[in-house]
Amino acid sequence: MSKRIRFVLLLLVIAIAGLLLYPTVNWYFMVPEDVQTITSGTREEIRRYAQAEAAGDLRILLAADVDAAVPEELSYSIAIARDLYRLLDIDRPSEWTVSDVLAAFGSQDEAARSLEEYHRQRILD
Repeated sequence: MSKRIRFVLLLLVIAIAGLLLYPTVNWYFMVPEDVQTITSGTREEIRRYAQAEAAGDLRILLAADVDAAVPEELSYSIAIARDLYRLLDIDRPSEWTVSDVLAAFGSQDEAARSLEEYHRQRILD
C-alpha cells in the first residue's frame, strides 16, 4: 500500500470521526446552558415552557400598534403567518405589520397554538 493511499485513508478516517463528533461538540459548546436545561426536562416541562413563551409573544403582538412592523424578536411569526397565507391562498403583504400577522390566525387560541408549536419544535430540534 503506497503512502498516498494511506494518507488518503487517514484523512477519510479523520473526516468521518469529525462528522461523528460534531453533534457532541455542538451540544457542549454551542447550545446555551438554559436551552440544555430545558431540553433535558420532560416533555411536559417543555410543553409548559413553550406555552409560557408563546403566551408572552402573543401578549407582545396584541399590545403592539397594529400598523407597526413586527418586532425583531418575533420575526419568526412572519414565517408562520406566511405559511398560513399560502395555505389559505391569500395574497401576502410585501411589508408585514402586526395586524397582517394576527390576521393570519383565526383566533387568539390558534395563534397561541402556532407560536407554542414553534417554541416546542425549536427546543426539540
